[in-house]
Amino acid sequence: MKMLPIGRDNFKDIIDNDLYYVDKTNIIEDILYNKNYISLFPRPRRFGKSLFISMIDNFFNIE
Repeated sequence: MKMLPIGRDNFKDIIDNDLYYVDKTNIIEDILYNKNYISLFPRPRRFGKSLFISMIDNFFNIE
């Protein structure tokens, strides 16, 4: 049974431990092809902002 990643904000840790994750990788395409100089991702407290940034970091820093 998969566990919820409560309190975790590291994308790689969540994927490596096979925890539940709501896939938001389609947003990466929007970021890549967006012509804006700055992208703003407002979210309420405890709504996954750090996890989202971790996902983007892991995408662009593929080893």
